[in-house]
Amino acid sequence: MHPARGRAFLPYGGEVRLLAGRKEAHYALGGTSKLGYYPTPTASLMIILTWLVLSIEVGLRRYLDPCCGKGEALAAIAAAHGPAETYGIELSDVRATDAERALKQVLNTAYEYAVLADETFSFVLLNPPYDGEGMTGGGKRLEETFLLDTTPRLMPGGVLVYIIPHQRINEKVARHLAGWYTDLRCFKLVEGDYDAFKQIVIFGVRRKTYTRPAATIYAPCRPGPKRRSLSTTSRSKSKLKAN
Repeated sequence: MHPARGRAFLPYGGEVRLLAGRKEAHYALGGTSKLGYYPTPTASLMIILTWLVLSIEVGLRRYLDPCCGKGEALAAIAAAHGPAETYGIELSDVRATDAERALKQVLNTAYEYAVLADETFSFVLLNPPYDGEGMTGGGKRLEETFLLDTTPRLMPGGVLVYIIPHQRINEKVARHLAGWYTDLRCFKLVEGDYDAFKQIVIFGVRRKTYTRPAATIYAPCRPGPKRRSLSTTSRSKSKLKAN
């Protein structure tokens, strides 16, 4: 079976409906051969797993990676914290085919053409594509666009893991995170991974409604030189709720 080509899935009433979609993309990326693809580093992913735990609720869990690559990262999270239905979106034909073998359902399309129901997913892994100064057609950075668009797809109490180059944390991104998420924690990737990619990981739990953040909220979200790296010494894990 091949991943859905140019179609969009909509989880609805415990089922998955297929809606007409499009394959075109409007990402102005410099690295066209990789389409801005930088997979989650394995060493950091293994530690991210230790910062998650299942909640006590019994029921269906749906996990989403809107730029899933080969699906390996989301599949590892579901294997460690399942059972869960896994959904991925991937623009590259080759990587989407690989991801279909790892995830329950994969769309081979641009994220902007995937139609997703709001408040559907228990967990979102967000490691958006980036390359140089690439922006979407609307003039927004890809990292910002993915964050703003996927937040409504998380159910209240759902967990976000957001991996982003530290220099891309601007005030708008910080305010969105602070207004829509609680229990925010920010770490550099493990030492070798951070040195190579200069990425950080942010954990957050989605609020039911937006709360206007304090004017000084940007400072705690900025990963300065003393920002801690990921470790396995977590005292407070993010709980993955059932739908």
